[in-house]
Amino acid sequence: MSAQYNAILTRSIIANGPLIARRFIGLDYALPSIVGAGVLGVALTDAADGELCPAVLIGTAPVEMGGDVVTGQVMTDAEGRAILWQPGGPTDNFAAGVALMRRGVLGPLGSVHEVLIRPDRN
Repeated sequence: MSAQYNAILTRSIIANGPLIARRFIGLDYALPSIVGAGVLGVALTDAADGELCPAVLIGTAPVEMGGDVVTGQVMTDAEGRAILWQPGGPTDNFAAGVALMRRGVLGPLGSVHEVLIRPDRN
């Protein structure tokens, strides 16, 4: 697990449904429910509906991988984990960030790696 991260802007948000640490947060302050959804940032702790949750909105954050990932653009899966970015899809698959791993290193399902957050600018 890569514990290294550099949060430039961390903010407490009120969870709109349960949030899971090290997963993306959707624009509605809940876990993304569709692949490629726009993201607000990354939850740093678990939070129940209505609880405050610290979230990285700008900078890098530790993110759980939803499959094999190498350095490059990632998007969210339907559970808030990072997967390799692919264009297309019903949301036009928003690129949520850039995985920052050593070249050739795989981030398998469940592993945690540093991701440069690219919040939705729409």
